[in-house]
Amino acid sequence: MELIIIFILTLLNGFFALSEIALVSVNKSRIQHKADDGNKNAVLVLRLLDNPENFLSSVQVGITLIGIVAGAYGGATLTGDMVEFLSQFSFLGGAVDSISMIVVIGTITYFTIVLGELVPKTIAMNNPENIALFCVPIVNVFTKITYPFVKLLSISTKLILRIIRIKENDAERVSEDELRFILKVAGKQGVLETEESQAMQNLISFTDQTAKSLMTHSFEVEWIDYNSTKEEIFDKIKESAHSRFLVGEGSLDVLKGIVYVKDLLNSYNDPDFSLDKILTSPIFIIQNTPAFKILNQFKDEKQYLGVVVDEFGSVRGIITLHDLIEAVMGDLPDEDEHEEEKHITQRKGGDYFLSGRTPIWELNQFFSQKVIEDNTGRFSTISGFLIDQLKSMPRTGDVVETSAYSFEIIDMDGVRIDKVLMSLKSDSSKSFHE
Repeated sequence: MELIIIFILTLLNGFFALSEIALVSVNKSRIQHKADDGNKNAVLVLRLLDNPENFLSSVQVGITLIGIVAGAYGGATLTGDMVEFLSQFSFLGGAVDSISMIVVIGTITYFTIVLGELVPKTIAMNNPENIALFCVPIVNVFTKITYPFVKLLSISTKLILRIIRIKENDAERVSEDELRFILKVAGKQGVLETEESQAMQNLISFTDQTAKSLMTHSFEVEWIDYNSTKEEIFDKIKESAHSRFLVGEGSLDVLKGIVYVKDLLNSYNDPDFSLDKILTSPIFIIQNTPAFKILNQFKDEKQYLGVVVDEFGSVRGIITLHDLIEAVMGDLPDEDEHEEEKHITQRKGGDYFLSGRTPIWELNQFFSQKVIEDNTGRFSTISGFLIDQLKSMPRTGDVVETSAYSFEIIDMDGVRIDKVLMSLKSDSSKSFHE
């Protein structure tokens, strides 16, 4: 009879564990759909989920009470039977009582964990919706019965916390790193497609980007001199794959506007050819403007290219819709990009060649980890990072090391860093792709 009572208590423990996991794992939108169709149990589920702390506390009370009763009852009834059985073995001597208690408590604990916790929770995770709908009437009644006791516990907890001067957090905040980790795990486990997981991680990083970190620097921008002849202009556009050019008088700091190749071609045979007739006004973007604000500006003004300027009005570069999309979706081909012009290229030995122009966000995105902390106030490219660390003019052979990686400058283009070799340090516990 004692074993039957212990077994029933274990099943009750399993029921509460089953209910708890089913209710917290259920798809709320599916339950809402069933509630809209008139399912009364679905309505109860939604009601409990609106105040989850109430039913979770009640379930915990139930599990705790059952555990106490099972332990006390089992210790009081089954231990005597176990003592009588073990007394047959004379070599146990005076240790019979202690051994009997250990065996009884150990056995009850084992079956409580397996049958009262692990098995029910696994079942609930595999089919939360149906189990939640089945269990909710009983859980709802039990929650109402235990509400006064749960309320007393809640008041007592708050009183103790106030006495020891610990403030309650109204809501636990999820950090950006925790959110990234959740998305990464979701991608690995198949909850999200790998591409979806990566895009969502990139979107989090996107909120930290500015025009300065995403732009193409002015020294890389192909532009047309306002004073060039028609022949010089058309020779330039024939050698380029760009569909539009900035036009400056002597330099980009004296910016005249933007000209589209299609407009140049349409006016080629015009005897009164003049750039002034086909120039369009660009939109100007301060270099510290957040990426989302730039995206909204492009949308509002129906533009796809902006000229990035600093606080003094000097042209620092350009930013396009392509740059913004690439920051979220990953590397996309430019209109003039060729295979050999990739910013990051893997060597046979496993190391990587980096272009000095590689943006920090692109490097971190490529390796799915923070290789370098993005600091848009001080630098936005691998070249900027190396110069910031060296504190001097860079030279071929200079090496900068972080805790996990080594960066060696292997090629200079004048005073500009052209190529960098990125290697994993031998004593590092990290890998290139986490």
